[in-house]
Amino acid sequence: MVALLTVIIMVARLHTYDEPLERDLATYAVIAHGLRDGRALYSDLWDHKPPAIHVTYWAAEVVAGFGPGSVYLLGVLAAVATLLGVLGAGRTRRLGVVTGLWAAAFWAVAAGDLTLQGNQPNTEVFLNACLIWAFALLAGMRASKADRARVIVAGALLALATLYKPVVAVCAAFLVGAHVASPPGGAPGRRRALADGALIVAIGVATWMFVVGYFALTRRLADFAGAVFTYNGFYADTLVWNLLQGLAPWNLLPGAMVSLLPLVTVSLLGLTLVRWNQVPRETVLLLAMAASVLVAIAAPGKFYAHYYQLWLPVVAVGAAWALAALDRLAGAGARLLHTGGMLLVGVLAMIQLPSYTLSADGWAQTKYGAIVVDTERTARVIEGLLRPGETFYHWGSESGLYFYTGRKPPTGALFIEPLLEGPCAQALSRRVLADLAHDPPELVVIRPQPGAGSLPAHPVVRWILSQYRPLPDRLQPYQFVLLARAGGALEGRLARLARVP
Repeated sequence: MVALLTVIIMVARLHTYDEPLERDLATYAVIAHGLRDGRALYSDLWDHKPPAIHVTYWAAEVVAGFGPGSVYLLGVLAAVATLLGVLGAGRTRRLGVVTGLWAAAFWAVAAGDLTLQGNQPNTEVFLNACLIWAFALLAGMRASKADRARVIVAGALLALATLYKPVVAVCAAFLVGAHVASPPGGAPGRRRALADGALIVAIGVATWMFVVGYFALTRRLADFAGAVFTYNGFYADTLVWNLLQGLAPWNLLPGAMVSLLPLVTVSLLGLTLVRWNQVPRETVLLLAMAASVLVAIAAPGKFYAHYYQLWLPVVAVGAAWALAALDRLAGAGARLLHTGGMLLVGVLAMIQLPSYTLSADGWAQTKYGAIVVDTERTARVIEGLLRPGETFYHWGSESGLYFYTGRKPPTGALFIEPLLEGPCAQALSRRVLADLAHDPPELVVIRPQPGAGSLPAHPVVRWILSQYRPLPDRLQPYQFVLLARAGGALEGRLARLARVP
């Protein structure tokens, strides 16, 4: 059964193997490629994400090379790791492996959902793998024995999750709180549970001390802290307001989650069957996980569709548990678990199958609009203009231009938002100007911002306009404007071509 579900995941991801990458994934891949070339994270290659995502993409490139192969590999590995975690979590409520298999089946069918952008390896797929395994390890603990190994592994996974996205520290806190509030064996086991919680916290603190120490030793601590903490504080803005916004109906259950309604409905049905004067420990942990997901989604204040992928393991396990509880209430021979499971898988499949009538480009345009497809097409235009070894700079945020051309970015700031506003704007702008002036690229690619009447009055823009001239209209592709360096090799080649009768 697990092998079949793995094959389903692999085949489903193959359908969108050539899907154009949106900016987050392209940025991770380009930064990972730069790390392999010896460039330094944060002090050169700038991003406001913690280092785990970049190291993950670096490792995938080592195995599968630079390109869509490594992206596909990561998507499959993360989905299968989560599949196994959901299987383990589903069986922990003393319900047996069959319940876990149904939970895994729900996950496998729904995990690549188009509206949740679940078919590609953004940060959330790695968070799900870490969190569901930590949940399964804690939920599977028994009062009969101390299981320090489980606690250590769970603590390591939760610490790793925060290195992908620090906000999920709230998930770790809620799970530890639930583990202490409802310890294995009840109240007599609370002292041991407190020791478990202290160990998990210690592992998290030690992990971050190691990371901070590494960047301090490599003299990049200020760059690391500025990107990951200072800028992200600006990016998220007001935490309390974000959390209140998260309670709005359109953020609690946005359109992106429509495909999960069957799982959500069955999971909520399961809650009506709980004896609230004697809540099972595993249910306490699952409720804590659900509450932490609400906070983790709301805290950044952005409510992007892919954030809601964090619900997938929770509702897959919750739905399987609910069906098992119904089966138990109905008595021997009812087979409600299997009947309900097959019905739910069928409904989920009916929701998912229409997406697979779309091409890979169709998936990209449905999720992100035409810009991701135009980015890939524009990269082909750039490749036709530049000679080997020549570089270009993109004033915009479509880092896929670097991914699809395979050309080294002349500066490590791959998108312009942190140059335009925020606590890092001045320092990053100076860095970009110095990089461009030191080794001017042959080509500049500008994406005019939608709705903007003109380019912003920014030092980098002023430098570009003083040094570069627009290419002829016939060479201007899609949603971008191309400019050649005045007096440069590209301008010379284009001038010679224009003189050819």
